[in-house]
Amino acid sequence: MEYKHVDCPGRVLHNIDIPELETHKGNWGESKRELLKKYKFTIAFENSSSNGYTTEKLFDPFFATSVPIYFGNPIVAKDFNSKAFINANDFNNDFDAIIEGIKFLDTHRHEYLKMLRESPVSKNYDFDIPDKFEAWLISIIEKGNKPFNKDPLAFSPRIYNKEWRTLRHQKRAIVALYCVVALLMVCMVLLVLH
Repeated sequence: MEYKHVDCPGRVLHNIDIPELETHKGNWGESKRELLKKYKFTIAFENSSSNGYTTEKLFDPFFATSVPIYFGNPIVAKDFNSKAFINANDFNNDFDAIIEGIKFLDTHRHEYLKMLRESPVSKNYDFDIPDKFEAWLISIIEKGNKPFNKDPLAFSPRIYNKEWRTLRHQKRAIVALYCVVALLMVCMVLLVLH
């Protein structure tokens, strides 16, 4: 039996047309957040469930003061406060239990408002991540192409542990830098094609 009607303006289970979203005129993201402001809850399901993969599907409802019903990143609680949204992981992805949680919040105004007032980010969230990432990239670029010790024993972790760790970190940094450069190149190509 249906508890309440659920509007689905997206492609999945589409049952409502929203002209502001269909025209894509102006700022589509802002139009989406304005739409979400009309709803008490927002279904915020990622396209895939991967550690660390969290997109605007979780952010937009927070900006619109709508409680997200989130499914996706299994470790989302590392960066986001699970008291601020309905996290499917907290229910072991049991959708019947999630529905009961939604019904509880819908019928208990005090609990709903309490959730709405919670800070979206976790207490341990590191707001300095962008600055740390920038400093890390700069340190890689500033080091340049310095040669390593040519002694074959330098690659033995038992003898030259510090050099071994340094080499491993530099290799990881180079791979990460190549990934960042490749991503930037893809973005530039997409911008040119768009």
